[in-house]
Amino acid sequence: MTFFLLERLARLLPKRIQTWSEIHVRLAGYTSREEPLSWLAKGIILVLMGGILGGIVGWMGTPFLNAWISTVFTPTLFPKIVYALVGILVGGGLVTILRGLSIYYAIERRRSAVEEILPDFLLLVAGNIRAGMTSFSAFKSSTRPEFGALAEEVRTVTARSLGTGSFGNALTVISENIRSKSLSESVRFFLQAVRSGGKVAQILENTSTDLRRTQDLKKELESGTRTYVIFVAFVMVIATPLLMAVSVSFVELITRIQSQSGLSAAGVETAGLGFLGGNLTISAAFLEGMAYILLIGNALLAGLFMGTIGGGKPLLGMRYTPFMFIASVLVFWVAKGVLSGLLGG
Repeated sequence: MTFFLLERLARLLPKRIQTWSEIHVRLAGYTSREEPLSWLAKGIILVLMGGILGGIVGWMGTPFLNAWISTVFTPTLFPKIVYALVGILVGGGLVTILRGLSIYYAIERRRSAVEEILPDFLLLVAGNIRAGMTSFSAFKSSTRPEFGALAEEVRTVTARSLGTGSFGNALTVISENIRSKSLSESVRFFLQAVRSGGKVAQILENTSTDLRRTQDLKKELESGTRTYVIFVAFVMVIATPLLMAVSVSFVELITRIQSQSGLSAAGVETAGLGFLGGNLTISAAFLEGMAYILLIGNALLAGLFMGTIGGGKPLLGMRYTPFMFIASVLVFWVAKGVLSGLLGG
């Protein structure tokens, strides 16, 4: 009953959102087991749950957040409702982003799988045509289970062409259901060859050879840029947390020396420790909190950069962001513990 109401609520969303979900659900291949409105209703549930969880965290963490903000800024205590509202917005927004990234990765996985087997599929179709089959029969006979999503789309196309629609018009639907430039161009070349009466089998074989050569060049390019990816990961996971740990440990050391010595500014100058004089404008707690924020920002930027130089699509690198953030935080904790132990001794 609740899910039915959420589906009705999904129908009340702006038409642009419904169209976006319909297109992306189809491109991800979910239409065989899930309707776009059903996927959208599940997204509403997850966003509501994320917002509620974020609101609870903001409400319960009010004392910690007020104490952290007061370490630098003028002590101003915000009520719990402010942090709760911020938590609701952050939680709901984060779930929305993750929901969008999940279907984006599903679309990209489907595209990558189709492009990987597309040359073999075209060679098989060309072989069937050379054996004397018609174009329709050649495509229908080439739908083997190992071809995955491409075979499913071809089965749908051939079944549709048995009705009132033509095979050529139905074949263009494949490029609409799978976001692949290589597949779209291959379908267009095939239809042009059929309409012009050209050598269809030879065109398919040449297209298959060109696609395989392009894939090999892309793999060589990715292997050539792997060094840059490793360097970015090293800077993010090792170098940046170490520098953050040094900064926090240094501030802790200065604060501890000042509190234990009890020297005034004049006494510090007389003792030759002028660099320890004056009051620090920031505390170690605030600097540690800023370190976590910077590590999150660095993980996001590093993921986008790795996706750009690795696959040509920035969002593809976002899947590495959580792992890099967790690894950098662990390195930060270990380095901070080691430095605190050495400086404390």
